[in-house]
Amino acid sequence: SRRMDLSFVVPYGADIAEIEKILLDAARETPAALANPPPFFMPDQLGPNGTAIIFGVWFNQEDFVEVRRRLVPHIANRLADIGLKPAAQTIRLEEPGSRAG
Repeated sequence: SRRMDLSFVVPYGADIAEIEKILLDAARETPAALANPPPFFMPDQLGPNGTAIIFGVWFNQEDFVEVRRRLVPHIANRLADIGLKPAAQTIRLEEPGSRAG
C-alpha cells in the first residue's frame, strides 16, 4: 500500500475540527481508500495566509488513479459547501516505511 498526502492552506478562523471531520468522512466515502491504516490528519504550519493542513490516505498501489479521481474533488466540494477554498494543494506519495517530510 501507499499513502497519498494532500496538503493545503485554510484561512485563519476556519474550524479545524470541522475540516478534519470533512476529510475523514471523504476518505471513508472513497471506496478504494483503505480504512487500515487509518487516514492521517495534521495541522502542520501557521503561515501568512492561514493554517497548512496535511491529510494522508492509504490505498493499494493499483488504486491510485481511482482514489485521486474521487477523493480530491470530493474534498474540494465538501470544503466549498462550508465556504472554504483551500489556497494551495500538493499531492505526495509515500511508500510504507518511508518518512514524510
